[in-house]
Amino acid sequence: MKKLTYLMTFILIGLVSIQIAFAQTDYTERLKKEIVKIEAGKYVSNDYQFVKFSNGNTMQIKVSANCPVEVMSRDNFISLYSTISTTMLLATFSEAGLDIPDMKELDELIGEPDITYNIIMAKNSMQIQVITAEGKENVTMKWEEFFMD
Repeated sequence: MKKLTYLMTFILIGLVSIQIAFAQTDYTERLKKEIVKIEAGKYVSNDYQFVKFSNGNTMQIKVSANCPVEVMSRDNFISLYSTISTTMLLATFSEAGLDIPDMKELDELIGEPDITYNIIMAKNSMQIQVITAEGKENVTMKWEEFFMD
């Protein structure tokens, strides 16, 4: 139940952030942009964020995900990818004791990302890789663990 509460909070924050971003820019191009491609029999998605904190510090974050097309539908891939990436971003800031920063979507990275999240989905499980300057950490979980209440 605790995971569900966190998940719903993160989704709500993400939706508000999206609404604010749409209200400030011309959204027609963004709505037409394909967020998922099929490459070599896998759904693939990459997202780049430019983050600016209240103290003026900035960073870039790359979130990518992939999953064989036979494992799930495109809609479920988008739903899971969006939920997991939003949760990971917000958890990172929360664990660091930081307020939620100003985030802007980038079409491409400017140099190298400060943090990379790789979400690899498979038939029976998924793995989330977190890559920073300090190294790489992998978290692997079975689908039944992920969907536990």
